Amino acid sequence: DARQTQEMSRQISNVEHSLAEVRGSVTENREQLEERLEESMGALTAEITKIAKETPALKKAQKAQEDALHTFIDQQLVDMGSVNTSIQEVARTLNEVPTSKQVREMVTVVEVAM
Repeated sequence: DARQTQEMSRQISNVEHSLAEVRGSVTENREQLEERLEESMGALTAEITKIAKETPALKKAQKAQEDALHTFIDQQLVDMGSVNTSIQEVARTLNEVPTSKQVREMVTVVEVAM
């Protein structure tokens, strides 16, 4: 009986020792995870802050690009209007130029008059 009691005491001591090691390991792992979580949260907070600061500037830049695009489109419309006016002027001028048939008739009139 004394041997069994002594063996059981040794096994209990071994289990207690193993349990203490596991507790220490769990505590160490938890501390490491807490540190990593704090670092990650700090990095995430910094990134959110950075994005929040950049957002107004990005919106302002987008607005400037939109304004520039509208100005460009407006200028293109003005240019197209000018081109259209020029085409109409050329068409009017071409309408004033006599056709080859009209020129032949004029030549014939001049020849007859001579």
